Amino acid sequence: MKKRSVRAIALMLVLVMLATVLSACGKTQTKDDGAADTADNVGTQADTAANTEVNIVLSGDTGSLHPHAANGDWNAVMRMIYDSPVDPKLDGSLEMLLVEQIDTISDTEYTLHLRQGVTFANGNPFTADDFMFSAELARDDAQFFLHVKSVDFEKTNIVDDYTVDLWLTAYDPGCFTGMNCLYMFDKESYDADALAKEPNGTGPYVVTDYVSNSHVTLQARDDYWGGELGIKTINVTIMNESSQMVNSLVTGDAQFSRIPVKDIEYIESLGDYNVYTASNSSAYCAYINMTPDDSNPFSTLEAREAFMYAIDRQAIVDMVFEGKSRVPSWPLSEDVLDYEPRFSNMSEVYAEGYNPEKAKELADKSGLTGKTIRLITNGGADYVTMAEIIKNNLKDIGVNVEIQNYDAATYFSMLMDESTFDAALFVIAGSTCLAIDLAYSYPGFIPLGWTGEDHDAYMALGAQGMAMSDATARGDIIYQMMEIFNRSYPWFTLAESVSPTAYAKSLGGVEFYLDGTFRVNHWYYEQ
Repeated sequence: MKKRSVRAIALMLVLVMLATVLSACGKTQTKDDGAADTADNVGTQADTAANTEVNIVLSGDTGSLHPHAANGDWNAVMRMIYDSPVDPKLDGSLEMLLVEQIDTISDTEYTLHLRQGVTFANGNPFTADDFMFSAELARDDAQFFLHVKSVDFEKTNIVDDYTVDLWLTAYDPGCFTGMNCLYMFDKESYDADALAKEPNGTGPYVVTDYVSNSHVTLQARDDYWGGELGIKTINVTIMNESSQMVNSLVTGDAQFSRIPVKDIEYIESLGDYNVYTASNSSAYCAYINMTPDDSNPFSTLEAREAFMYAIDRQAIVDMVFEGKSRVPSWPLSEDVLDYEPRFSNMSEVYAEGYNPEKAKELADKSGLTGKTIRLITNGGADYVTMAEIIKNNLKDIGVNVEIQNYDAATYFSMLMDESTFDAALFVIAGSTCLAIDLAYSYPGFIPLGWTGEDHDAYMALGAQGMAMSDATARGDIIYQMMEIFNRSYPWFTLAESVSPTAYAKSLGGVEFYLDGTFRVNHWYYEQ
């Protein structure tokens, strides 16, 4: 059993998959200049199409090609090399990959029929032994155990080379959706160190060149189980600056890139790109240190409510997201699969919203007035802007804010120790995109100092809801959990997340999945 702090780090590493792609920054080009550049580069894109080659811009290279080291956009590269059992589509349905069919025996027992004729890049066949080996590796990993957290490994067994009798410890509505990042490894040749530079997956592409924090080149496999690939060569360039990403599209050097929200209209005006915007069922939020200690400025409910009433969330939507986001009406994104309208505005804080007069009154009553709040971020442009807005809002009610911006790696370690902050900006998200999963998992993983009877009752309801197969009953549980949540407020949602991606109109087959990822093996160039 891993310690809670380790599992907390695990959750946040998974979350960076979403948070990495949500940053926004100012425009870097004028429309006139962009239009001219695009006209000059029509030939470049035409030549690329003729060569069935795609140039992709991503960020967040973790310095390893081992899937269990991946986070952020780097997971997109892993999906080019490795397959998972299934992949959840936007409507929550499953695209069957290495698991070809799932037979439901009961709420806790399933028969998995694995796809036959699949080989790893080294030629070894993919079998049930590899499936179980990969699931066990995930179980023992500080990050990826989340994708098999409900699997009962004592009962689960291999029936034959292509059949697995899968048991869960309890019914889990997000079990198979959560397996979207359960990457399959070759048990016979597995070497964690070697895979960091020379990956061996069942996926559609193999790596031919990789320079950390620079680029990775991938070539299509002729023996891929999914058939012939429309794109033969993928050139991934690592760029961490939003302005560089935008410029790569303006110059025609890239056919696919994440972009800032502020540049959506500009990129669309170039005429060569489609822009897809998704929330990924996630929301930006402020996590609040609830430790019941006199030295903690947010130890009381009144102090936390003062903080929340003071924040102008519409200003965040307007300034950070150019009005293309929206103010959440409850502690999660309204785009989660099991959201119901009755969950919205269940508390006065969410129903009433920004109220500096009330915030000032509560700040005086709770003793928050005159104190200094430590607000931490991961240094992303959007988070920094949000922090500055919050700082100015709190200043208006007589509360000081000290902003501390960290790099991503340092930030996670700080976030896992509530003594290092009073409030922390990040996202609330997960691969299942289910409210019951998110609402239950976060208080158990992130050490925010929430204790006591309400906490225990909340977590007991969450465990009960996770084990329910009836969606209506789960909704009733979520409602009860929110009633308790709104008596405590471990976090406060600020804005629905927005994740814009631009891709060349000449690219066909581009599809985005439930967690905001994509699969290049579906792509082709329009004739």
